[in-house]
Amino acid sequence: MTQLDRSRLGHLTFSAPGHGGDWSRWARRWPWGGQGKGAWTIGDDGSLCAYAPSQVTTQKGVLCLTARPSEAKDGDAAWDMPYVSGLISSFPFFKQTYGYFEVRAQFPRGRGLHPGIALYRNPNPAIEDEIDVIETIGDDTRGAFLTLHFGSGAKDYVSQTARVFDAGAGMTTHGLLWTDKTISWFQNDQLVASTPTHAAQHAPMSLIINLGVGGNWAGAPDPRAFPARLLVEGVKAYALKA
Repeated sequence: MTQLDRSRLGHLTFSAPGHGGDWSRWARRWPWGGQGKGAWTIGDDGSLCAYAPSQVTTQKGVLCLTARPSEAKDGDAAWDMPYVSGLISSFPFFKQTYGYFEVRAQFPRGRGLHPGIALYRNPNPAIEDEIDVIETIGDDTRGAFLTLHFGSGAKDYVSQTARVFDAGAGMTTHGLLWTDKTISWFQNDQLVASTPTHAAQHAPMSLIINLGVGGNWAGAPDPRAFPARLLVEGVKAYALKA
């Protein structure tokens, strides 16, 4: 397998925790959802969870996004959704065009879970520019879905699946090398997929990490999967050498 050539990387532009990326700076809501329910849910795909700030915690520097059934104590934070979970966003304090982005994380397993790490440009109703660093579905944490989204249509995406490392077996480093010509995915510094950069992916993007529950893709959750936890040990971003 092809190894990541770190000599191509420039200076460190962002790191969490540390280097200006302390977990407390990250937003705990969907950045572009307005002031109502849309800021705390992603409902256009049938998702069953609200993203409550209480579900984002840290312990000894490790970030934890926890999904569980909603309870009376959640009150308005549950937005009448059957589950609450966690989401963090680097928007607006960090965004970048091109570079190498890596997240060291352990994904949970369980039917109906949909953890993901992605880069987003500011979405609007006309276009959705998104680069998925990794998504997994349910129990199959070995199947890494690697996708570019570049429009609002159902077919406006390019997706590949890698089955090299198990994202649920322990801490795994998920990397994305984004240049003006290609986008390449790495796991534990090993190249697992690559595709040409689409015309939509030439603008600054922010990082989102979330633990989704349910939805048209993930399906009905298994009650035995909860509480489910997505653990993040660290996030780094690098510029590219000229």
